[in-house]
Amino acid sequence: MDKHDKFEEEIAPLMGKVFEICQREHIAMLCHFEIGSVVMPGLRCTNFVATPDCEPSDRLFDAIEIAYGKPIGKVTAEATAKRANAS
Repeated sequence: MDKHDKFEEEIAPLMGKVFEICQREHIAMLCHFEIGSVVMPGLRCTNFVATPDCEPSDRLFDAIEIAYGKPIGKVTAEATAKRANAS
């Protein structure tokens, strides 16, 4: 079993619960996993929760851009947060 399998089997279900709690309680968060393996080198998983009413800081948006490896802009992140909050 490689890292990707372990991530899918053990970490992803836990992160689903963390995301659910963060959205419900309006807690901004960012997580980034480096999952690369022999089968899938360079594989990464980056997710964030930033609902409009949790008031994420500029520091969180800076970290999101670093994790994604490119500028996403606060406007884009806020729009993503609004879409997530609407669902």
